[in-house]
Amino acid sequence: MLRFSLLAMSFSFALLGCVEMAQKDADRQAKEYCAAQGKTPVPIQKKVSGGLVPRVAEALVCVDEKQLVATNAVFGADLLPDPREKGARIIHVLPGSCAARVGLRTNDLVYEYNGRSIESAADLQQAVAQPPKPGETVTVKWARNLVEMSASTQY
Repeated sequence: MLRFSLLAMSFSFALLGCVEMAQKDADRQAKEYCAAQGKTPVPIQKKVSGGLVPRVAEALVCVDEKQLVATNAVFGADLLPDPREKGARIIHVLPGSCAARVGLRTNDLVYEYNGRSIESAADLQQAVAQPPKPGETVTVKWARNLVEMSASTQY
């Protein structure tokens, strides 16, 4: 029984090593593919439907930097427009910005800003175009790895 357990464990570790090597090779190929198109590879997490338990899968997406939607410097985030998603996908966050202070990170999907529903990257860009007065508090709601999050910060 002990031999079988040890054999099963060593097989599992070997299998995990193969999966990890295959993932690294796939990532390398994706990066080369993006570079050949003059685009930047960005890791994106997407909700995977099907099965009994919802899960998140990560994939590299080729992004043309010119397609990113920039918010103003005060909010401080670059967004990836995706008409298939409801919300604004965060790609980059500027240190010290409002987005950084509330805790936003790459891959977060913002769906509400200061009580306003966010349906797209353009919606968030418009919502933050007129920043609140200094001292006012704003609340941001987003999803990260299928978990809904919320935080507030003062401008």
